[in-house]
Amino acid sequence: MLTNSLLTESAGSQISSSEADSNSHLKRAEEASLLPFASVLQSTNLLMSSSKKLIESEAAFLGAQPYKFNFSDFNNIDHRLKLYFYQSKFKENGEHFKWLAKGHIYNEQTQAMTEGLVVMSNCKCYLMEAFAEPHDEVAKWLRQVVGVSLSRLVTIELLPWKLGLSFSLRDWGGFTLLLHDMLRTDSLLTYLRRKTTLRVIICCGK
Repeated sequence: MLTNSLLTESAGSQISSSEADSNSHLKRAEEASLLPFASVLQSTNLLMSSSKKLIESEAAFLGAQPYKFNFSDFNNIDHRLKLYFYQSKFKENGEHFKWLAKGHIYNEQTQAMTEGLVVMSNCKCYLMEAFAEPHDEVAKWLRQVVGVSLSRLVTIELLPWKLGLSFSLRDWGGFTLLLHDMLRTDSLLTYLRRKTTLRVIICCGK
């Protein structure tokens, strides 16, 4: 009986050992079968990370896409500027763009010359100056100097040799939009006559 018991225990031990070995082999086989997929997943993650860094570095190197300014249709405005004004500046009910012009701005208050924009909506006149290189986020390169109701726009005068236009604002002062191009100035004058009710005083144009 003792011998039979020992034999039984020995056989049971061998079976348990065999099952453990079999399970270990199966586990190793499963791990081995997953290795190619793990390798592919790791490679994909590395590739995606590298691509993201490459795109970010290219964007930083290239900077913002150039802004488009139309000097024949002054209501044809870059979508980034449109979005910025509608979200951040146009507060009056039904306020919308009438025209926008880019040039050099001479501010009579500060007696400084900067690049900037003159923006006219159906409600207000905005003077914007550039303080940095153009950026996709408008607020990172443009800031408002003044924004007043159109009722405070006293006069618009043509500069000599059609270099640009001079604007006078009640209770603020004046500024000059220099376009440095007779054709651009003529184009803006034509646009104002056809598309707006603003009257330009030609007092010293040549």
